Amino acid sequence: SAQERVDSEAVRLVSIVDSRLIAEEQITSEILRDQVEEGRYAVVRLRNRPPIEIGSRPGGDVIKATERGEAGESVTVEEPRSEVTREVGRTLMIIGLVALLAIIAAALLAIRQGNRLAAPLTDLAETAER
Repeated sequence: SAQERVDSEAVRLVSIVDSRLIAEEQITSEILRDQVEEGRYAVVRLRNRPPIEIGSRPGGDVIKATERGEAGESVTVEEPRSEVTREVGRTLMIIGLVALLAIIAAALLAIRQGNRLAAPLTDLAETAER
């Protein structure tokens, strides 16, 4: 589900931040930007440091997940519900297109099989006319 994906991203991001803190490496929005999926917003809060924001904060209704790390840091990931709705719409459209293609293929196959089955009867009718 969408909530599970946002939860998973928050867990993944907090583990990256934990690893960088343990290794005493720098943690900046530029470094973490590639770790956050496009269309999502994340805030990393570290002790005694200003929050690090990645992406642009979504407006309106959001799906949100917050995780805490071992060093007391917290990571919040947000995704707009409209993005989830769009993704569901695209998925339903793909399913509809595949179903339509299956119906077309079935119709063509039925016509072909019908012609193959009718061919001997057509030949028999032509022979009977002669």
